[in-house]
Amino acid sequence: MKIISVTPHIFKDHSPLDRQVRGVFAYSRTHEDFRRNRYAFTCLVYHPGERKIYCGTTNFANDLVCTFDPETGEFESKNYASFGEEYEIKIHRGIWLGRDGKIYAATSCLHDTNERLDAPGGKVFSYDPKTDEYALLCIPSAHDYIQTITLDAEREMIYGMTYPVFNFFAYSIREDRVVYEQFMRSITHIGAVDDAGGYWGTWGVRHHLFRYDPEQNRVRFFKHGLPVPCENLMYPGAGPIDCMINGGDGFLYVGTEKAELYRIDPNTGEVIYLGKPHPANRLPAICLGEDGLIYGTAGDDYNCIIFTYDRNSGAFKNLGVVRETEAAVVKRAANPKGKDVTSGRSLYRPHDFIKLASKLYVGETDNRDRNNYLWECELSE
Repeated sequence: MKIISVTPHIFKDHSPLDRQVRGVFAYSRTHEDFRRNRYAFTCLVYHPGERKIYCGTTNFANDLVCTFDPETGEFESKNYASFGEEYEIKIHRGIWLGRDGKIYAATSCLHDTNERLDAPGGKVFSYDPKTDEYALLCIPSAHDYIQTITLDAEREMIYGMTYPVFNFFAYSIREDRVVYEQFMRSITHIGAVDDAGGYWGTWGVRHHLFRYDPEQNRVRFFKHGLPVPCENLMYPGAGPIDCMINGGDGFLYVGTEKAELYRIDPNTGEVIYLGKPHPANRLPAICLGEDGLIYGTAGDDYNCIIFTYDRNSGAFKNLGVVRETEAAVVKRAANPKGKDVTSGRSLYRPHDFIKLASKLYVGETDNRDRNNYLWECELSE
């Protein structure tokens, strides 16, 4: 198996970011083109009923939800700005599909400390595609925003971590209230729920593991974490965990900021090192394939790959670098969308991705040279 075709999809064009700028939120207030047309793709979920990918984005005009149609290649804004407020700048991780067909997500921020008390706090919200309506579920922490949520659709629970104060919260959709909140001093890029319904994250300056039990409404604090120190490659104090999923085999699988893959046994908290699929840093997203393989994206700074991990053999396979193929260049040049026709034809930094049959879609973030793309990668045996 390998990548045979890579096509970047651009939502809107904009003038590039000044590389010397400090404080992009303040910068956006004086650069209208940047504010309205700058996008990053920070989280993705496929809605089979809609046959579209819902994208959580970064946008300084608060346009934080859009859809992408894999059949037509077209984007559509879902007008989150009509529901949001000025400090809601991104949906960081993640965006989820509920059993009710609604989209669940939460909002994060990019303003500095001097504006913290002016900002009301990030929302946990739902979006109903049938009615095209947003609904506020909660603001779990006044003045803080939400870097990550995980939906347990079966138990109707949403777990999340706030920013800049690293609080963990558990919100019950059924009870419509936050049932647990605790300062953790650490944060995962995204956590996961085990088969018994326990949510896993990290706590403390050493980034040890914790497990929240919704039945007992209490946290078990482990005295160990991953056997790698945090190097603050994501943002200061965040911890080493870049992504985490339930593998459907009784274990949790974790990608780290150093692009290493680990397995956690939820019964004991034991952490097993599985390998490093890429010499670069960052492993922000993994997912399960229909073939039983774990698919992942790893890398940074225009050196990003797609890989698989075989849980039976323990083997990694590099499927290729995410770089625009020639056929996509020709197609995009024939139907240009602004200035981003031929520039920057490699993925700069992945943030999330999903697998649909033989195609993978990778959301790109943090590119200062151009707008970020949604990358379509087709696989072949």
